[in-house]
Amino acid sequence: MLFQIKGKKRFRNPEKKMHRVPCSRCGKETGVPFRPRLGRPVYCRRCFARVLKEKKAKEEAND
Repeated sequence: MLFQIKGKKRFRNPEKKMHRVPCSRCGKETGVPFRPRLGRPVYCRRCFARVLKEKKAKEEAND
């Protein structure tokens, strides 16, 4: 499968293993395309978007 990001062609590996893990924030089970590491948070899509939004707001407040 071929897809593009900012003009660059990339190939997606359809056989990449998804790891099922609970979201560190809401507890909902989610799938990630990487093996989670101990001590590192893993978020579902919804919580990840919230974390990024909060981080951006915090950085803007510090400016």
